[in-house]
This record gives sequence, C-alpha cells and structure tokens, in this order.
Amino acid sequence: MNNSGGWQWDRNVSILTNPLVLASLLKGFGAAFGITWLILEIISWTMKTSMTLYVLRHPLKVMEEGVFAFVFIGLIVVITAIVTAIVFRNGYDAHFEVNEQGAWMMPQPGQRKTNDRIHQLLFGLGMLMRKPGAVGMAMIADATQERSIAWSEVQKVVPYPSRLAIGLHDSWHCVLIIYCLPENYEPILNYAYGRVRQS
Repeated sequence: MNNSGGWQWDRNVSILTNPLVLASLLKGFGAAFGITWLILEIISWTMKTSMTLYVLRHPLKVMEEGVFAFVFIGLIVVITAIVTAIVFRNGYDAHFEVNEQGAWMMPQPGQRKTNDRIHQLLFGLGMLMRKPGAVGMAMIADATQERSIAWSEVQKVVPYPSRLAIGLHDSWHCVLIIYCLPENYEPILNYAYGRVRQS
C-alpha cells in the first residue's frame, strides 16, 4: 500500500533459504558461542588463583570448556532449524512500514501469536529446568519482535536486488533489512537513498 504517509505491506520472508537471514543468525550464534565460552572461562578463573596458571596447568580442561560451549550452541542451531522448518514452515510473516520518520518491521498478528507461544514455552521450560539462559533468550526474543530505525540514524543503505531487500545500517552495523514487493522495491530504495543524502 502506498499513500501520502508512506508505504505499508506484508511479506512472507524465507528463513533457512535466505542468505541474509542466515548470516544474521550465524552472527548471533557466533556471539552466543563467544559469550558462553567467556562465561565458562570466568567461572573457571574465579575458582583458581591465576587464570594463566590454570590455562598452563590444564590446557585440555580449557579446550573441553570451549568444546562444551560449541556443542551447546550447535544444539541450539539444530533446534532452531527444526523449529523453523516445522513451526514457521521456513517463512516469517512480516509487516513492513516506511514513512518520513523511518522504517519498521513487525510480525503480522498470526505470526505474533505463534511467536508468543514459542517464547512462553521457552520461558516455562527455562524456569522448570532452572536455566536462566533459556529464560533470558525468551525475554530477549519477545522484546525484539519489532525492529525499527529512524532516518536520522541511517548512515548507509545497502540494496539486495535479488532478494528485493534493503539493508539500513547505522554507524556500525545493519539495524534492519526491509523486504519489499516487486512493485515497491525501486521507489522505496530511491526514497531511502534520498533520506540518507538529506541527513
């Protein structure tokens, strides 16, 4: 829909077959792996008087902790792929808006209900199993269902014509990728370029 207030449209975005989404997921899982390994190292360090001595005396133990973190994140990746294939059918029903204030992406109402059920299940399982990580993941996932960026924050516009997508970057990373329709991709891309040149 295109009106004087901007554009609004719905689109089903593929997940497992979309390299842009997969790249974001891999970055997230990579960060999670690094943080998990770092936490395990800190725990080990607090139990020893010197981390350097600990590493020198127990190099295999340090490697085991890294392997544990890798396996843990690997399991999360596999579970995510299975849930995506079964529950989401490799697609995410998103609603997009672009206007003079900025760009937004949010789940469509049916998608939001599915997301809420999954977040509640993850939260409940985390509480039952006494796993604060699962509880935290559920809370973060719920809080980040909607994403947006104001034009004043956009530093770079990156087009992905083969995906009819436009990446909106701030000074250090891609904040939002908007997935357009064939009929509104070019107008929105030109509009985004114009807004960035103005700021």
